[in-house]
Amino acid sequence: MIVVGVPLTDVWAAADSAERVTQALLGEPALVLDERGDWARVALPWQPGPDPRGYLGWVRRAHLRAGHPMVQAAPGGPPDVLDAARRLLGAPYLWGGLGPAGIDCSGLVHLAYRQRDTRVPRDAADQHAAAERVPIPDAGPGDLFFFARADGHVFHVGLVTESGGMLHAGEEEGVAEGPVSPARRAHLIAAGRLRERT
Repeated sequence: MIVVGVPLTDVWAAADSAERVTQALLGEPALVLDERGDWARVALPWQPGPDPRGYLGWVRRAHLRAGHPMVQAAPGGPPDVLDAARRLLGAPYLWGGLGPAGIDCSGLVHLAYRQRDTRVPRDAADQHAAAERVPIPDAGPGDLFFFARADGHVFHVGLVTESGGMLHAGEEEGVAEGPVSPARRAHLIAAGRLRERT
């Protein structure tokens, strides 16, 4: 089996692209679909997406190795989703990021669930599609708030907190917790609950 052999690697839309689509973690399995020079096109089964094989993208071949999948266990056992996300408070925003050096909104949700050794979709739109609907006023801690543009495209997601606020990764503030701002609330379209898939 092929796995990621470095602590964190960028996954790009195309070889030599400047568009990061996600990142992959040490020990994460990678199904190699194609190889071109220093690059490999992979499917990441631990990051569900529209393709049934997993999230698709290109990584440097040097960042892959033969090995066994390695779950990044959380110290002291799996935390709840909010506790896992709170470990990243203050991390800067990074489009496609999936770690403490930079993370995006859907990456925060994905990684928080992964700390519980469960897999949920990687992107906000896919998380929205997979979530069981909850009436917005009934959303509770650990549920998700989804935000969409006028065309209906879901562009942001955050975890509902105990106070009814949100824990999320925003472009300006990075990973932060607080009330849902009026500007964000104007785009709030749904609340949902992800079913954990091991």
